[in-house]
Amino acid sequence: MDYLFARSYDGPRYIGHNPLQQWTYTGVYVLFTTMVVTGLALYALYEPRHWFYRWFMPLNDLIGIPYVRLVHLAGMWCFIIFAMIHVYLSILSGNVDRDGTISSMFSGGRWLRKGVKFRDE
Repeated sequence: MDYLFARSYDGPRYIGHNPLQQWTYTGVYVLFTTMVVTGLALYALYEPRHWFYRWFMPLNDLIGIPYVRLVHLAGMWCFIIFAMIHVYLSILSGNVDRDGTISSMFSGGRWLRKGVKFRDE
C-alpha cells in the first residue's frame, strides 16, 4: 500500500531485487514463454505444412484456436500493464529512496549509504 501513496518507511533494504520483485520477474519470464508459444501456435495456422510449425499445431487442437488467441491477447495486456506499473514504481523508488536506482541504468553505479544493513548482502 505504501507504493500507491508514495510513503517511505524504514523497512528492510535490498541491494538487488526484493522477494516480491523476484517473483514478479519470474512471472514475467513465464508470461514471455507463454506469449512465444501461443504466438507460434497462431502463426502455425498460416503455414501448417512446415515442419517447424507442426510442433505448435497440437496446442491449437488441444485448447482451441479462440482460446489460444485469448491467452495471447491477455498476455499482451499483462505486458502493457506491467510496463506502466514498472516505470511508475522505478521512478517512485528512485525519488523516495534517493539511492540512484534510475541513474544506475545509465552510469552502471548505485549509491549505497553507510550504515544501512542490506538483507541480501
